[in-house]
Amino acid sequence: MIHAERLYLRESTTNDLDYLNELLSHPETMQHWPAPLSPAEVGAWLERSLTSYGTYGFGRWLVVLEHSGQPIGDVGLLRLKVDGRLENDLGYIIHEAHWGHGFGVEAARACVAWAAQHGLASIVASMAVDNEPSVGVAEQLGMVRERMFINSRNENKETYLYRLDLVGSSVS
Repeated sequence: MIHAERLYLRESTTNDLDYLNELLSHPETMQHWPAPLSPAEVGAWLERSLTSYGTYGFGRWLVVLEHSGQPIGDVGLLRLKVDGRLENDLGYIIHEAHWGHGFGVEAARACVAWAAQHGLASIVASMAVDNEPSVGVAEQLGMVRERMFINSRNENKETYLYRLDLVGSSVS
């Protein structure tokens, strides 16, 4: 479990499938994705994290409010090919009902600190150029825009790639 100021992050389990379906199929929450995810796609999403936990020791984690135990999103790291290169990819999705409270930055910052503490050399985050909230999170984390590319995994949208080098980092 990873603790932040108002949140904690924990590994998702098969018991979280209903919540992940609610989160990842929500049209507003998923507006910057090609489409909200289907139940089968959500199942694959969860399976990818379960496999990643065993293989790499990290994956996508459930974001939970500390005071209530209520899940409010999904954040974490996956080893993925991003624009043709294998990367430690940081992703963050906060349910639309919880936008505007800084939870995305707080959860992502906890992931960055975890990555630095566990020896990852760098992390990246990619988002469609029109996804201003995600751009804002990346920049608040101190990530640097490396380039723009055409993302074949997201309807060939123009996509920013942000990077944060962690070697020698003093991320807190």
